[in-house]
Amino acid sequence: MSFLNPSLLWWLPAAAAPIVLHLIFMRRARRMAFGDLTLLRAAYARSLPATRLRQWLLLALRCLLLLLLILAFARPVVHRRASAAGGVEKGIEVVVLLDTSWSMHARVRGKPRFAAAAAAAERLLGLLKPSDRTAVAAFSDGLESELAWADSPAISRAALQRIRAGYKPSNIAPALERAYRLFAESDEEDNESRKVIVVVTDASRNVLAGLPGKGLEALSGYDSEVVVLGLVVEGAPENASIFDVRPAPIVENRIGVSVRAARFGGQPRPMPLDLFVRERRVDQRTATGAEGPGRPLLFRLPESRALDHWGRFSLREDALALDDSYHFALRMRPRPKALLLYGNSRYLEAGRGGYFMKKLLSDGDRLPFSLDVADLGRFRGIDLSVYGVVLLADFRSLPEGMAERLERFVLRGGGLFVLAGTRADAKTYRDLRRVLPARIGNPIVVSENARRLRLANPPQDESVLAQRFRWDEFELQNAVVERAYPLETREDATIWFKDGEGRPLMAAGSFGQGRVLVWGSSLDIAWSNLALKPVFTAWTDVGLRWLTRYSGREQWRTLHVGESIKRVWGGGEQAPTKVQIRAPGGRRSTLLVRDRGIVFSDTREPGFYFLTPVTGEGDVRPEVFAVNVDRTSGEGNLAPSPRSIFHGRIHPETLREDFLRSVYGREARTAALGLALVLLLLEMFLARPRRIPE
Repeated sequence: MSFLNPSLLWWLPAAAAPIVLHLIFMRRARRMAFGDLTLLRAAYARSLPATRLRQWLLLALRCLLLLLLILAFARPVVHRRASAAGGVEKGIEVVVLLDTSWSMHARVRGKPRFAAAAAAAERLLGLLKPSDRTAVAAFSDGLESELAWADSPAISRAALQRIRAGYKPSNIAPALERAYRLFAESDEEDNESRKVIVVVTDASRNVLAGLPGKGLEALSGYDSEVVVLGLVVEGAPENASIFDVRPAPIVENRIGVSVRAARFGGQPRPMPLDLFVRERRVDQRTATGAEGPGRPLLFRLPESRALDHWGRFSLREDALALDDSYHFALRMRPRPKALLLYGNSRYLEAGRGGYFMKKLLSDGDRLPFSLDVADLGRFRGIDLSVYGVVLLADFRSLPEGMAERLERFVLRGGGLFVLAGTRADAKTYRDLRRVLPARIGNPIVVSENARRLRLANPPQDESVLAQRFRWDEFELQNAVVERAYPLETREDATIWFKDGEGRPLMAAGSFGQGRVLVWGSSLDIAWSNLALKPVFTAWTDVGLRWLTRYSGREQWRTLHVGESIKRVWGGGEQAPTKVQIRAPGGRRSTLLVRDRGIVFSDTREPGFYFLTPVTGEGDVRPEVFAVNVDRTSGEGNLAPSPRSIFHGRIHPETLREDFLRSVYGREARTAALGLALVLLLLEMFLARPRRIPE
């Protein structure tokens, strides 16, 4: 048994007040002269035992009545069970799971929910005895810290003080499953201790959304002997949020951005929405303020020659300021430049491969590449570093030193597209054998049954292919090849296309940091009709995008907390050897560039992340990435969840009473008051005046 108000037990000696009062006011017998006392002595002797018994019973009842009243106000709790070892109660095992999701940043009556929750959890740990076992961990959408038994509740309190609110959405299910496993691991040592999980949370809708429909019973490792309690920091203020920000089509060289605002709770009312570009306010609109996400609003960014565009959208600050701003960043990547080098003076004539390639790439509205054309004789005066890809076509031999320059170009990240001509043979490509993904043989005439172009294993990367892209939509089956060069591919090469008999017609491979494609035929109409078919545009686009790693002119660089920042330098871009990333708050990290790219995964907080190449060449403009909390998870809805999975709720204001009652058993105050009432009635019955028989 324990007491919810143990300080009142100091009043227990007051239960002896009737005895003290009896001793104080006890009257002594007085001697009086009287006649014969024989009859009085006989009557007194007959009534003495009953009178003394009634007096002692009254004294005992009055003492017991006071005792029960004191115990009732001390609020006794009867424990459900004791250990088998002589009925001695054992300590309890308590796991405290503290919610650190970003909804805990909300302020209720001027105080963050997380601060109130952490203080309540610390007070709860203070109720435990040194013999009790405790474990503390933080959770959001998973466990944020290790869950293990501490040596004492004091150590758990110290661990609790180190926990800080985070920026991820919440899901209690993984944390509960880990707590159940922890109890299962300790069952081998002790099966008698009472097991309790206390979830310290705001109990908003998203906390319990990840639980299965059946609740706790559907979790892995569920144990019916474990009591799950919710220490709930209540208060559901209304909240306005910028729900999402997405890129919109570019109109008249002005970048478009689509914004949706949302309101959760409260009365619908207009919400002013400001656009800041590089911390300067440039526009303002009004969102409807209806319940839930509203209709998107379209903003146009100011014209700028800068490649990086970044800023934020902001609402008026409310109880949860974290989702009142949305940071965004995007980069306008220049079109990759392609260089077409040819060795046949007639290559650009109508019907030749160069004619079709130049016509396709010179029209800037069809493909996002710019094209320069030059014959091999001008190769020495060309700076390859400004190009993302070189198309090498229709030559009999390479000028001296050209193979070495092309090899260095590909090694450093450039792309090479070899388009076989009509005058080549096996010796033509001998100087490029280290770079090429396949050995090219002497030309052959393709049999009539094998002339149709077929897919083998082209790239499936979304950065290369548009959404829902399908080759058969371009009538690939109508493209035929009448003459070709046999390709003997390397082991690490990938075959993109083949003929009807399965022989490779197009092979891809890597060399150093660059990529190489080989087309085993000519684009002249005497060899193939590929350049005359609709599939030629898609064939060229996919090939050049893969070679240059070009994923689009507009690169959206807006992420969620926890997602990795990825930067890959494509063909035509000078890749640095290392970069420095400055996170919000000034935290800096230095990363080495590997395979022309970096991956930075420590995006633990929202804000702007500035990536600066370390070149040693003076000031270099940083590239900007924006990181936000995930609004799509529903974390911004601060209303309490309609579900209830807890066996009992603990309110911070009545923490001690709720915890002891929930853990140890039922409160016996009502029973004590009822028994006191019975004793009072009995005392009144015994204390009533006795009638003297006549």
